[in-house]
Amino acid sequence: GIFILWNLDQIDAGLAGLSLSFAMNFTQQITWTVRRYTSLEMSLNAVERVSELSEIPQEALAIIEPRPPACWPHSGAITVQNLEVKYAPDLEPVLHHISFNVEGQEKIGIVGRTGSGKSTMALTLFRFVEPSDGRILVDEIDISSIGVEDLRSRITIIPQDPILFTGTIRSNLDAFSQYEDSEILESLRRVHLIPSVEDVEAISFSEDNINLFKNLDTPVSEGGKNFSQ
Repeated sequence: GIFILWNLDQIDAGLAGLSLSFAMNFTQQITWTVRRYTSLEMSLNAVERVSELSEIPQEALAIIEPRPPACWPHSGAITVQNLEVKYAPDLEPVLHHISFNVEGQEKIGIVGRTGSGKSTMALTLFRFVEPSDGRILVDEIDISSIGVEDLRSRITIIPQDPILFTGTIRSNLDAFSQYEDSEILESLRRVHLIPSVEDVEAISFSEDNINLFKNLDTPVSEGGKNFSQ
């Protein structure tokens, strides 16, 4: 527009209109180009992440033959020998050559400041982190010789903060559909989330306080938001 005003004596009306139309179209094309470039940059972030993930070392095999006995672990004795753990080869160890024994059915506590390696010890026991030195034996079997599927299906962890997934009570308690309803209900009775048969006979429940856990198909919201805290 300024160019046209500056050259009014040299530009006729037709050329001025054509120039303005071209200028408007040019602006739109520039805007479209900038948007496409921005979108491309955002999409390349996903490509970069995929590339990074493809370079992450794969974890150990799920199944390693020979597999541990069906009764393993039978007593739960743990032996940690000269264990050193680091999260990357170029980082300092989090656990420095520690050794200890835990007898079967023995209860112990690991005490330490934040960052001292308490969580790392648990992660190593499940082989989410592999030791750089030393080993862990459970009932005299080195866990590094066991596939992670067998290891993680035989050992249980109770997290500090409980996690409930969207689904049903059944899917949260038995994600792989391995147990009968009676077994799941018995587990709920043992942790006092539903009353035992004796309690049901002794207590009269009203419609307002029927235990939701009696129906295994009861929906569960993310984080258990639909349950009382």
